[in-house]
Amino acid sequence: MIRTLRTMLPRRTPPTTSAYSVGASPLHFPLAPAQVSASVRMVKSGGLLAQAKSFAKTQPFATNIMVATTKTAVADVLVQKAEGRKEIDWRRTGIFASFGFFCLGGVQYLVCVEGFKRLFPAAARFAGSSWKQKLVDGAGQRALLGQAFVDNCIWGPFGYFPIFYMFKESIQGGSEFEVSVDRMKSGLRKWKENFWPDAKAMACVYVPLDLFIFAAPMWMRMPLTHASSFGWTLILSSMRGGGGEGVGEGVGEGRGYGPVTRTGGRASM
Repeated sequence: MIRTLRTMLPRRTPPTTSAYSVGASPLHFPLAPAQVSASVRMVKSGGLLAQAKSFAKTQPFATNIMVATTKTAVADVLVQKAEGRKEIDWRRTGIFASFGFFCLGGVQYLVCVEGFKRLFPAAARFAGSSWKQKLVDGAGQRALLGQAFVDNCIWGPFGYFPIFYMFKESIQGGSEFEVSVDRMKSGLRKWKENFWPDAKAMACVYVPLDLFIFAAPMWMRMPLTHASSFGWTLILSSMRGGGGEGVGEGVGEGRGYGPVTRTGGRASM
């Protein structure tokens, strides 16, 4: 009896997949080859984006180091191209890459993420809340303003710029790289002479940006900082990238903060 029923029922065949079908479901939807390849690309890109987001969340410090170093070097190369250089000054680019790795990648993460979380206890909660909740969170709003103040009035002028000038002087202050007391003093001297133009330029860029960056989730803080600071690095490279002697002449002549032509060390440190 069972054998008879088996012979009477239609035999089911497993569904086959082809270049024109999606998945292994019995329901097949014919697709053109171009549509199939586009779908595959979308799936792959979605996977890569998800992996990148997961890595940024689980390894924020490593992500910050990689992004900061790459971004800073690329920004300087673009400025050199805009200046009309026939050959890239890789030593100068190395200065910015080293500065990005150490200061922007390492020190700034410890200050703006770990340090601010401790200095402003409401910062992490405020950053993780919805925008509707942020509008009624007085303590979080005060923490937001406090972070913007510390970033632009304390960390930037008295931390970020001194490190930058000492890095630049150590690499560019002579014929060879040298870390010495004299080079450090020379870098600090140039930091003092350029203090107000540098502080004003930074405040014009980062006071409004910080209000958005420090309101974003903590894991997005440094990626957003680097995305915005790409333009700032272009400004800094154009203002302070040269190696001449005209100390303090970079931005005080009324020509703005964009890329400038270096004649006689005009935009040097």
